[in-house]
Amino acid sequence: MPVQWEKGSDKEHNALPRKTTSRDPEFDSLMAEIATGNVVKVRYADDKERGTLARSIGRRAAHMGFKVDQRRGEGFLSVQRVAESKGTE
Repeated sequence: MPVQWEKGSDKEHNALPRKTTSRDPEFDSLMAEIATGNVVKVRYADDKERGTLARSIGRRAAHMGFKVDQRRGEGFLSVQRVAESKGTE
């Protein structure tokens, strides 16, 4: 499928609204807990929700500058911050 595009102008671009981001206080507290190194269990209802939660947690952790280890349990994800490995010199 070909991509349909055309040249635009700065004026047109600047007239469009900027993308707004909204903060989720529940996720903020969850991510703060993970950032401290504590293990958290996040419950989910089905596999679709599990996938969505796992991706969201992984992305948010990356934005905060760390990685997470996520493991599946029966109806929950167990999430822990991954210790930073020191490079070899």
